[in-house]
Amino acid sequence: MRDKAGLSRDQLVEALQGRGYVNVTFRPVTDWRSRDLLPPFDLDGARLGRAHGRARSQWSRGDLITEQSIWIIELLNLFGDYTHV
Repeated sequence: MRDKAGLSRDQLVEALQGRGYVNVTFRPVTDWRSRDLLPPFDLDGARLGRAHGRARSQWSRGDLITEQSIWIIELLNLFGDYTHV
């Protein structure tokens, strides 16, 4: 599921769904990043050449990001909003 380079947003969603959080999609993960609940990516995606864009950016510590995301989900389920997260 994860490659040696790190953990991408897509891989995080897959990992969370694999752990039973089937309602998690890309949108909440993006929202958590914008609210600084998850750190910014620390592995920038490589350029793929002119007109081909970039590879996806990733986190280097995927295991920690996955666990942090689980805590975010559980706290949101418990408290219902971002005030206490």
